[in-house]
Amino acid sequence: MISTKKRRSDNMKWVKKKNKIAAQEAAAAAETAAADVIALKAVPAKKVQEPAVVKKYTLDLNKCIWIFTIGSLFGYILETLWYFSQRGYWLNRQGMVYGPFSQIYGFGAVIICLCLNWLQGKNSTYTFLGSAVLGSSFEYLASVFQEKVFGVVSWNYSNQAWNLNGRISLSMAFIWGIAGMLFMKHTYPWMMEQLEKIPKKIGVILARCLLVFFIFDLSLSSAALYRQMERREGVPANNIVREFLDEHFDDERLDSIYTTAKPVPRK
Repeated sequence: MISTKKRRSDNMKWVKKKNKIAAQEAAAAAETAAADVIALKAVPAKKVQEPAVVKKYTLDLNKCIWIFTIGSLFGYILETLWYFSQRGYWLNRQGMVYGPFSQIYGFGAVIICLCLNWLQGKNSTYTFLGSAVLGSSFEYLASVFQEKVFGVVSWNYSNQAWNLNGRISLSMAFIWGIAGMLFMKHTYPWMMEQLEKIPKKIGVILARCLLVFFIFDLSLSSAALYRQMERREGVPANNIVREFLDEHFDDERLDSIYTTAKPVPRK
């Protein structure tokens, strides 16, 4: 009997001891888990780098007018600096009778933006190739138009390798490609951001004023060049328009504006 009671007492002690050990292990595990949670909270979570979002810009008439203006201005500056670096003296490179603008670069910039706007954020190689093709095509057509309508040519690449009728060349296509790629990657986004900061009403008014000015300037420039061609062909000043152009835009003045334009027979 005594032996049985002793066994029961020993069993109870063993169970209590086992429960105590289990409780201690559970408490230790809880402390470890709590410490791990605190440590995890202390370590800042790594941010998942999201792919850069490229903002898409929509083009309207007003923005195209600004693109033309900036492209014409920068084209004039670049050409003037280029000729100075090549010849060592300043040479006027404007394309219109009023203002420091070269419209071929303005039109080229508008064409590239309209046609390649959808390539924003894509591989720059596509923009380079597109700019080279578009710029060269426009330059070729502009040369043909100038020769057929005004009887002059302002550039001739016959002395360059891989040229096409002297109107375009491989090296100029490369320049168009580089210029277009840099313009679309850097200048174009910056320009769009600045234009969006202008209050809408003010932006519209300024753009329309520029449009009126360029229509006037281009029309007068075209009329003056056409009249110069007529003078070479012996057409007399038999109306008030021709008299006005002969008086205000004689050969000396036009030659000082269009410094590289050379007369050619119209075909």
